[in-house]
Amino acid sequence: APGAAPAVRGAQRGRGGAQAGAGARRYHGLDAMRAVLMSLGIVLHVGLCYGEGPWLWKDARSSGAVWVITTSIHVFRMPLFFAMAGFFAAMVYERRGARAFAVQRFERIAIPLGLGWFVLFPLVALAILFAWTYGGLDVASAGGEWAAMSLTLEHMPLSTDWSNAGPLHLWFLYDLLVLYAGALVLAPVCGRFGPLRRAVTAALDALICGAWRRLGATLAVAAITAAMMQMRVAGVETEETWRLNRALLTVYGAWFLIGWIGWHRREVVEHLKRGYWWRLLLGAVATVAAAYAILAWHLRVEQGQDGGAWLFFGAQVLSVLSSWFGLLGLVGVCERFLGRERRAVRYFVDASYFVYLAHLPLALVVPAMLRTWDAGALLKCVVAVLLVLGVLLVIYQLFVRHTVIAVLLNGRRPQAGANARGAA
Repeated sequence: APGAAPAVRGAQRGRGGAQAGAGARRYHGLDAMRAVLMSLGIVLHVGLCYGEGPWLWKDARSSGAVWVITTSIHVFRMPLFFAMAGFFAAMVYERRGARAFAVQRFERIAIPLGLGWFVLFPLVALAILFAWTYGGLDVASAGGEWAAMSLTLEHMPLSTDWSNAGPLHLWFLYDLLVLYAGALVLAPVCGRFGPLRRAVTAALDALICGAWRRLGATLAVAAITAAMMQMRVAGVETEETWRLNRALLTVYGAWFLIGWIGWHRREVVEHLKRGYWWRLLLGAVATVAAAYAILAWHLRVEQGQDGGAWLFFGAQVLSVLSSWFGLLGLVGVCERFLGRERRAVRYFVDASYFVYLAHLPLALVVPAMLRTWDAGALLKCVVAVLLVLGVLLVIYQLFVRHTVIAVLLNGRRPQAGANARGAA
């Protein structure tokens, strides 16, 4: 945060008391930011039905604009999500201790991963079969759309092939469990080496909050870029199997560490509220530039050409800059304008976890049901996103919000206006 060094140094001198008070509050803005990042996953997966690239099911119409939008979302969404995960993980670890942290992470992450996967995998398989079966029918010959859908349900196979069962869109929970386990091992170890810990703390203070903060930002961007250079494709890879992708885990682990360190230097959050607009602007420019560089690399490869080392390097650097400035800008704007509790935002935050976990089958079925609509791909994408989100919010309200499922995903909801300890 440029210009924040004198105030931050003053805050550091009273960190024991000042941060204790600040840490007791709930970061409603960051909760909202995390919920938005989750919800963008719906836009991403619906948009893939209407973009130019490959996906589980494709509409007959496609849009280059949708392709750029989905690629842009993929550039920054998960890096920022893992940074938020690291921030809230450090918060829970510091407030409640290692044992409570492990129990809570098991309840919020491991159980939804295990139970959710066994429910969602066959549903996603059925959704793909429905989309392909319905997509292959002549609606007019079948007697109309409803007749075609009924015919699809009658004749589509109902079996599920478990032989190549991957983690689906729940892979991020799998990676989070690995990072949480690493934190449980490393955090107490690092705390035991007093002199080394004090030296590292002093160095981080200088690189994050002090006179060397620009060097600290440069080193962070350079380190993550070096990790990004290990990717097999331009941009950020996607986890597709249960075998951990070491390059991907290294990148997301770096963002998780940034979030973890950010919790212990959370006075910076206050300073990010100022000047958020130029960080968001830089992040937006880097995001669009990264998306075009990534798409250009992939187009060259698809045409049988060499993707190009410099194009690959540029795509990776721009991707990291997109996430870096996006993180700083979104933290500032969300805490500035959404830092106070609002009932509508709180509802959206509570619903977002379930909505994201459950969305993928509908993100395939709804676009397939809209395939005969004579509209442009961009408009169909917007309508499909709204329909998927609307249906899932209704399901959440009627069947999830007041059940044990909501308690498992979000913990018990605090009383309105209460100074909650913070969800993670």
